Amino acid sequence: MDGSKTNLSIHLRADTYRGGLPQLIPHTVVPNAPFCISDGLEITPLEVIHGKLPVIAYRFNDFAYATDLKIIPSASMDALRDLDVLVLDCVRIRPHSTHLCLEEALAIIEDLKPMRAYLTHLNHDIMHERDSSLLPDNVEFAYDELVIGDK
Repeated sequence: MDGSKTNLSIHLRADTYRGGLPQLIPHTVVPNAPFCISDGLEITPLEVIHGKLPVIAYRFNDFAYATDLKIIPSASMDALRDLDVLVLDCVRIRPHSTHLCLEEALAIIEDLKPMRAYLTHLNHDIMHERDSSLLPDNVEFAYDELVIGDK
């Protein structure tokens, strides 16, 4: 695999086999090639860079999940505009070689201007209560069992 394609199994059919064994149907996911898995849900894979490796972020209608990244190429930045919610990598406050630090993540959020943003992939250097004061009003640190609903 050259890094520009990712295989994703998205169809599970437990009704095909007795005993509830799923039938996996692999699909090739290509950056910037949207696909649908149900009515009203368009998924767009977007290439981002983790260190030197291309990896995939996903946009689901007006929600995007972009983690394990250091760089978002300009074409992917353009595809991440006009979001209600952005979930974005932020491994720590200090710079990191393969992940976004807080300053980099906040700069991306400022550029993209999502309605809300949640920082994820946090390491133990970030203390939720202490460091939340460093965030703008529309940005929060994500946490286990967080449920993101309509506001």
